[in-house]
Amino acid sequence: MAVAELGLGLMLASARWITYGDSFVRSGTWKNEGYQRMGIGLAGRKCGIVGLGTIGNYVAERAQAFGMEISYCGPNEKKDSPYIYQPNLLELARSSDFLVVCCPNTGDTQWMIDSNILDALGSEWNLINISRWPIIDEEALIASLEKELIRSVGLDVYANEPEVHQAITSSDRVILSPHIGTQVEDVREKRKHFFIQNLEDFFSGRELVKEAVVLLWSE
Repeated sequence: MAVAELGLGLMLASARWITYGDSFVRSGTWKNEGYQRMGIGLAGRKCGIVGLGTIGNYVAERAQAFGMEISYCGPNEKKDSPYIYQPNLLELARSSDFLVVCCPNTGDTQWMIDSNILDALGSEWNLINISRWPIIDEEALIASLEKELIRSVGLDVYANEPEVHQAITSSDRVILSPHIGTQVEDVREKRKHFFIQNLEDFFSGRELVKEAVVLLWSE
C-alpha cells in the first residue's frame, strides 16, 4: 500500500503543481506577484495503470476514490477486476490522462514506455513511475521534456540512482522523490517483525511466513 500511496501523492503533486507552489511561497515571490500556474483536477480524469498486480490494484482503488475512471493493461485480463481492460498499451496511453507504471521489471517490460507510447499520450498527459526505471526509455522521456511534449512526470525511480540526469532534475514539469516507495515506518516495522520471525522459524525447522515475501514485494 505504501508504494501505491506514494503514486497517488505524485499524481496529486503533478496535477496541482504542489512542489512548484511550495517553492513559490518559500522563495518570497508570492509577496510581489500572483501565482499563475494552473493545475488540473483528478475527478473525471482517466487513469491508465500499466500492470494491475497488487500495487496496481491499490493504485486503482485510491484513484477511483478520487472519481477517476480506471483502465489497465497487462499480459492477461483480470476476470474478477471491475476495471476496464485494454490489451494494447498504445491504446491505453492514448486514452489516459494519467499513466501509472506499476509493472515488474522483466525482459518483456524493459523500455516498454518508449517514444511511441510517450507520443501517444500527447502534450496534456501525465506519467507516474513507481515501478523500476528500465521500463521507461530515458532518452525518449528527456526528448519529450526538452520539446515540451509533456504536461508532467512524477518519478520515484531513476536509471542510475542516486545520479539523476540533469535534463530531468532541471525540468519544472517533473516531480521527484528519492526512491522512497516503502520508506514508511509501519512498513519497515512489519518487515523487521517478519524477518526476525522467519529466522526463528527457519532455525527451529518451522514453515516460513509467506506473508513476509508478499509484504516485501507488495508494499
